[in-house]
Amino acid sequence: CSNPRSAGHVSSRSQVSRMARFMQVLTALLVALFCAASVSGQSLKGSAASAEVAANVEKKVEDSLQMTVAAQAKTVVLGEAGKMHAPTSKQAIEAFVLILLVPAFGVAFMIRMKSYDWCGACGTIGLLITGLWIYTAVTYYK
Repeated sequence: CSNPRSAGHVSSRSQVSRMARFMQVLTALLVALFCAASVSGQSLKGSAASAEVAANVEKKVEDSLQMTVAAQAKTVVLGEAGKMHAPTSKQAIEAFVLILLVPAFGVAFMIRMKSYDWCGACGTIGLLITGLWIYTAVTYYK
């Protein structure tokens, strides 16, 4: 009769413990290497590159200031802006109602399909993919 705790037999608990310890050490090593690479990468940048970056930043700031001044010069007519993005239009009300109803129906549908095990999961995924394909096909040619 062999003893399970003999020298030739290694318990699965100790194997799992060793693997977990190895993964912790490996993760710590990878994080240390990432930190070392990011620090050394910062010190390798030359002064010419930083001067170029500073010039690009200065140019972008000037461009954004000019765009801000130009945007402030434009006058907005409320009637025109209201036609584009009216918060009380029919489309906005539908969007608000759908934001509330779609998750509620989705959760209720998933709870119902959960009782069918794999057939329910397959049906749910198949229905979503089929619906997306049909929606894409219909809206693509509009």
